[in-house]
Amino acid sequence: MVTELRRIIHFAKASRRNRMIAAFLHVAMWPLLLIPRLIWPLRSRRGAIQKILLIRVDGIGDLAMCAAIFPSLRKKFPGAQIDLLTSENAAPVADLFVAEGWLNNVWRMPLKGRGLKPYRKLAKDFRKMHYDAGIDLRGDMRNLLLMWLAGIPRRLGLRGSGLSYLATGLVELPVDAHQSAESAELVRRLGVEEMEPWPRLPLQASHIAEADRWLAENGVAADRPICAMHLGAFYPVKEWPLERFAAVAKKLHERTGAQIVAIGGPPEAELGKALAAQVGFPVALAAGRTSLVLTAAIVSRCDVFIGADSGPAHVAAGVGCAVVVLFGPAIVQKYQPRSPRVTVMAPVGKCDPLCDQVCARPVESRCMMQHSVEAVAAKAEGFILVSARHQSGVRL
Repeated sequence: MVTELRRIIHFAKASRRNRMIAAFLHVAMWPLLLIPRLIWPLRSRRGAIQKILLIRVDGIGDLAMCAAIFPSLRKKFPGAQIDLLTSENAAPVADLFVAEGWLNNVWRMPLKGRGLKPYRKLAKDFRKMHYDAGIDLRGDMRNLLLMWLAGIPRRLGLRGSGLSYLATGLVELPVDAHQSAESAELVRRLGVEEMEPWPRLPLQASHIAEADRWLAENGVAADRPICAMHLGAFYPVKEWPLERFAAVAKKLHERTGAQIVAIGGPPEAELGKALAAQVGFPVALAAGRTSLVLTAAIVSRCDVFIGADSGPAHVAAGVGCAVVVLFGPAIVQKYQPRSPRVTVMAPVGKCDPLCDQVCARPVESRCMMQHSVEAVAAKAEGFILVSARHQSGVRL
């Protein structure tokens, strides 16, 4: 119990406040659930697996990071019903998996502001589905409780999330193990042996055609390099100054003739306009104007992506674009995009990997400020110069 509490307090995937709450509930609910968890549910944990529920209510990048498990699960269980519960934010990514045949159904719930009501309803709905196995891919005590209340006989999860005594099987990896390794180990517990080497977001031909039309309509030439930039971050502590993005854009434009596409959601729309005002040449503005899937397809047509440690970097890696990702306060080994074409720029020296949304340090001494314009531009230029798409002069 003590070891488990330490893992929850120091390494659970939540804010400091929520980690303390999880630790308290882990202890408080142990005696309350002792008798119920011994006698209910009574369904057998053996037998063939025909219905599987996966749970990853998280951000876009978190779902993209574990994408390799979905085709691997489908290969192992070709006739099974494999469903996913995810956030409304990440649902468009999950829909790609459904279209590819990796998943059968996607359940959705809000990423933020979740109360008890949606969990109660889902527990009721899941009981009707009679799932044979459930996997919490995130490490969230609410997911373990949900699977238990839903009567799912095989419940797999990660140690250190809280309420781990509700799981029938736990995976414990080093705290700096990559999230994709956690997901892979969890599905191996169901007998999956062959795992795809890299996460992949399966775009359809129609998505690529739509991206090509958008690029052409927005003045992006097919025979010149294209650099996608994501100018924001989920937390302010991970943001890189806009003026540095602009300086990188100018260098790439001068050295390689690169065209810039500013991508992202509505929060990045104004940043895109500000970038265009600073660089002195046209910038294609996709931020806040294109859907997540269209954005992914646009990035797949780019030579390089530059952005902070955020969801779009993982999307870019998943669609095969070269990635230059700027890390600040995070465990790089755990959260870096997975692709053979990724350059990670990490801060030098100690940086609290579990700091909250804001940083207590002065702006000039924050981790993200260690990334220089010249270093970022050089990494991106290196990818552009070896880009097969650019060298051939046609889109591959």
